[in-house]
Amino acid sequence: MRIENILKEDVKLGEYSIKDKKGISAGALGTWITFEHLKSFDNIREWTTLLVNKLESGEEYEIEYVFNYFWYAMCKLNREIINYSLKNYIKNALKNNDKEIIDIFKSQFIYEENHPWWWEFKEGLKEYPEIKYMELPF
Repeated sequence: MRIENILKEDVKLGEYSIKDKKGISAGALGTWITFEHLKSFDNIREWTTLLVNKLESGEEYEIEYVFNYFWYAMCKLNREIINYSLKNYIKNALKNNDKEIIDIFKSQFIYEENHPWWWEFKEGLKEYPEIKYMELPF
């Protein structure tokens, strides 16, 4: 539990920038957290909320940190039962035409017909007819 709290505090500070060639300015220890670690932590809801708060912070480097190191693990962790804060974040992003989230839907979910998020975000995805299930060609 103590290690988890140390990691959580490190992630709270985490920043990353690829365009400035700044790299990681804080939160380096947190970048070692994998999906396997996250799913073993005590409070998955708390971790998801922490990461969503960073996404909603408006701070470019915090947002890049989450997308580069935690986005896919967070989505996998919340696949079946999506945390309220993540669900709200994605719904608002779709409503606000957030290019990054739209691109993620285009690349991350289109080949998985039974992904539960198709149903979860059905209303928001109506605005994006180009985002639909695609059968793999092979």
